[in-house]
Amino acid sequence: MRLPSILLLLGLASASQADIICNGQINGVFTDRLGRVMTYATFRNDWVQVCNVTAAWKNVPIDVCKTWVATLTTLRVTQEPVAMYYSDYPNGTSCLSIPTYEQAPSPHYISINVP
Repeated sequence: MRLPSILLLLGLASASQADIICNGQINGVFTDRLGRVMTYATFRNDWVQVCNVTAAWKNVPIDVCKTWVATLTTLRVTQEPVAMYYSDYPNGTSCLSIPTYEQAPSPHYISINVP
């Protein structure tokens, strides 16, 4: 009796996390004086922090952040579609409910989508 209950709980725990990919356009990018890099994407319609160019932020190294700044700037100028992948996010979360500004989770990756 105890083993099935434990297995059920483990199944519920693993089902409570999901990966989400948010697709849209980048309408803005800024870096503040603390090095926080924010982007305004149409999938969220608000500003979300993606990294920091002066210190590692939520496991995103500075070198990766600088690359992302270049990618996001390119996406803003060209208006090519973006995909931002978030891993281990609560199941059922939509891109519109991602927290804003520095409360946002760090993306696992940022890519330029091929239309």
